[in-house]
Amino acid sequence: MKQLIGKDHIPANKFTLGLSPTIGIPLIEFTEVSGLESEIETAELPDKTAVSGGRTTSGEFTAKVMMHNLKEVSALIRWWKDSQDPVRPDYKRQGILTYRSLTNRIFIPFWIQGMFPKTITLPDATLEEVTPQQLEVTFVFDEIEFFPAGFGVSIGTAIAGQIIA
Repeated sequence: MKQLIGKDHIPANKFTLGLSPTIGIPLIEFTEVSGLESEIETAELPDKTAVSGGRTTSGEFTAKVMMHNLKEVSALIRWWKDSQDPVRPDYKRQGILTYRSLTNRIFIPFWIQGMFPKTITLPDATLEEVTPQQLEVTFVFDEIEFFPAGFGVSIGTAIAGQIIA
């Protein structure tokens, strides 16, 4: 059965990933964010049933940005370099991933704590390419945890003093 899409549903392409503004990174327009996953650790009882261990585990996620956005790419590369030896004490940052409905009326934000870029992947290049293509730089971020920051209805979301509409 085909389902109708409501006027206020939340599509995959209506999101922002805002980063802590203390690091001098402009609002970055990521083209994709994927792989954010958290799992509750479990323990197995003698009768082979699983119970919650109470703690959650997180890992890493991927975010892509257009290569021609020079300020954004260079700011992310500076942050990546801050995570290298000698590691800056403030290299772990926080962010907020916000999903929005088509009307921007409904939003669902998730705080991401302790994140830092650990991998940069440049796009493949070839002289044989005949179709013009926009290139993306891929960053893999490590993170400590992420969790819902609340749900609501609003015209804008406050992110560490910035309003993103």
